[in-house]
Amino acid sequence: MFTFDTWLSLPLESRVELAKLLPPTAFCTFIPRIDPAHPSVMGGDPMDIDLLSEHVPEALDSMFFSDSYFLAALRTFQDHLHNGWLTEDHRTKINKYRAGIEDGTLHAAWKDEAWSQNQVEGDAAGSSKSGSILQRQTTREIKLSDLVEGGFLGIGDILVYRRTFSLINVTVEKDVMIAGCGRSSKSIVVLVPSGTTRYLPPALASSSIPTEDLLPDDDSLLEMTITTPSSLESGILDTDSRVDKPQRTNGNAWKYLSVWKFLQGGGTDGFASPERGERQNTGTLHYLRSSVYYGR
Repeated sequence: MFTFDTWLSLPLESRVELAKLLPPTAFCTFIPRIDPAHPSVMGGDPMDIDLLSEHVPEALDSMFFSDSYFLAALRTFQDHLHNGWLTEDHRTKINKYRAGIEDGTLHAAWKDEAWSQNQVEGDAAGSSKSGSILQRQTTREIKLSDLVEGGFLGIGDILVYRRTFSLINVTVEKDVMIAGCGRSSKSIVVLVPSGTTRYLPPALASSSIPTEDLLPDDDSLLEMTITTPSSLESGILDTDSRVDKPQRTNGNAWKYLSVWKFLQGGGTDGFASPERGERQNTGTLHYLRSSVYYGR
């Protein structure tokens, strides 16, 4: 965490440059000013609200780094780094998305077809398909089995796990495939690459259903039965073996697992992953759970 002591340990040249990026309210020399349009000063001499305090490193308020607004902005920036939103690949996707909007090529015909089909089938299947979800009172009560029952998770989908343990500077990434769903036991069977291997075998990842002939003969693929995202995370970390149990700080496994699915009709909108058989990211389990709850 960036603190005032950390600030003081930086070279003066660095502090001078960084001070230029800070708001005027971060400095002790800042003087609050009233906007000339405010009723209390209308009719009088307007105050110059454009005069900003000089951004001198020595004048920085020592409480600035503990300010709640600064901490919130810092956490948001760290989340963006963690999710890869500042990488060149993500910037390329954003540029492609913007260009598609401007030139009108972003439209995907399969979405219209899927929407029309859902309008016909939605009323008939909605009540029985999401019956258990409709009974949930909070998002936390929605379980993995509810997402399976609602059609948001299914056999052949890939769950992508990614979490960074900053204290030991280790990032664990692993793809697992759903191989079976037990309706009565509310459990899910997944296939997990052993060791530190990240991706599933190419032949298996390219298939929509994990058939027996696609499974390797060696121990490079493990089978697990899980009921919650936390149990899946524990199994992945145990398999990876780089993060000991005392080093596994508290976290929300729903936010570390994203769901990759084949699009309906086999189409693609340009953001598919070849390592995952051209599946596309539909969001984290946390996002899907919230979407299911608030969209019910």
